[in-house]
Amino acid sequence: MGSCSKSCDYGGVKTRFRTQAISQKGRGKFCTGNAIEYYSCFNKCCLRSYNCLKTRNVYPKRRYVIMIMIVEIGKMKKMQKSCSIKYTSWNNAGRGNAAYLDRHHLYCHGNGILNMFELERSGNEIRYKYRCCDVFIRPYNQHKFSTRETTNSFTYDGSQNTVYLDRQYITCSGYGLLQSMKLVRNAGHTSWRYEYVCKHVLGDYGLRLGCYEYSTGFTKDGDGQNYYLDRQHVSCPHDHFMQYIHLNRNSDHTRIRYTIRCCEIIVP
Repeated sequence: MGSCSKSCDYGGVKTRFRTQAISQKGRGKFCTGNAIEYYSCFNKCCLRSYNCLKTRNVYPKRRYVIMIMIVEIGKMKKMQKSCSIKYTSWNNAGRGNAAYLDRHHLYCHGNGILNMFELERSGNEIRYKYRCCDVFIRPYNQHKFSTRETTNSFTYDGSQNTVYLDRQYITCSGYGLLQSMKLVRNAGHTSWRYEYVCKHVLGDYGLRLGCYEYSTGFTKDGDGQNYYLDRQHVSCPHDHFMQYIHLNRNSDHTRIRYTIRCCEIIVP
């Protein structure tokens, strides 16, 4: 077999001559193959070039550095989502009275953003299980976020009926991401509202926010008893954060579901 036609970089060719190999010997069979065969070959990277990740492509030095940066940013994107499961304390379900949901505060500390929640029931006690995922923020990027507290208007609670929560919307407007939420009742115990905290993405970082909406499946509303919410699992993918939550009913007013908005952000 001859030598490689190129001393460096991909694209070289070696030539093999097989005149004896394909000649018939006595009564033997002919060997398969061509008299002349060609094979690709590679000796080394040429000066000022690098073999990038064994992709059989040779890049100039400057482009190679850019490619490595892209790979590292991809790794950073995966690393920036650090998630943990949290729980509110077990508390009295009030025999299904939805007003007892006000004893539960879903809160993600630090740079945590709400990613999932579901109600759990044990006998006559309920609690929330929820997941918080951190937004990766380097110290010099702290100013790219601001925290805002939002308070909804009070709406009628329908005699503490869960389905009347459909009059409440939790939404972090613009480029906000949901960090905490809590149901609060008025002094007369006839109305309620949500109080929640949003972490807003500032400047052109907001342009890095990509969102989509989806709804969970409808489940029985149990005549408005709070523990029927345990049939609803509300979750974003691990690399997304919640921005909007709304409980809604079907047209027959017998079933409920959640509509939520999930957003992803890449912070360099």
